[in-house]
Amino acid sequence: VIPEGSRAMTVKVDDVVGISGFIMPGTLVDVVVVIDPAEKAGLSGFSQADSIVAPYKKFPFFPPIKLLLPDSSSFYTRDDLPKKKPVMLMLFNPQCEHCRHETEELTKNIAQFKDIHILMITAMPFDSMLVFREKYQLAKYENIVVAQDPNYFLITYYMLHNLPFLAFYDRKKQLISVFEGSLPISSILEVFKGKEEQGKKDN
Repeated sequence: VIPEGSRAMTVKVDDVVGISGFIMPGTLVDVVVVIDPAEKAGLSGFSQADSIVAPYKKFPFFPPIKLLLPDSSSFYTRDDLPKKKPVMLMLFNPQCEHCRHETEELTKNIAQFKDIHILMITAMPFDSMLVFREKYQLAKYENIVVAQDPNYFLITYYMLHNLPFLAFYDRKKQLISVFEGSLPISSILEVFKGKEEQGKKDN
């Protein structure tokens, strides 16, 4: 049954219009769907009429996530975030070269992130996430959590265009800033350092 105000549409697909051979692992594509992610996530202030504005800009606090953990049965939510630590959220694709490079740099400099909680999230297949996690031995770092976004919620929430996507949150889980693409470790640390210094001045 088509809801009132919605329209059904079919598209003929063949080898040409289906762009066969052009989409590769890591390619971002547009998908047209009828959903209400805001209602599902409890963001009652977000509607389809606001779709041209990324929800994170209207709700500058940590999103209401529900992520599948590597044990394939447990979920990680906003309530699981450490209470007094800033958070770096990184959305990645295991096949993305820039994502791999960012991860390599992150693990090489992990000592500098001892006071920062790192949440690495992918919407790609679960098994590819596990391979990525094992390749970079991410399980051994206490401040890194790797998880899957099975409902693609964060892709909509941040309206992604490029990966990796980085979102920085302070100790109170308020948004500091976001960045699309690879970012030098020094620049990432500067984001948090600048926020800490600003907080001290405000006090």
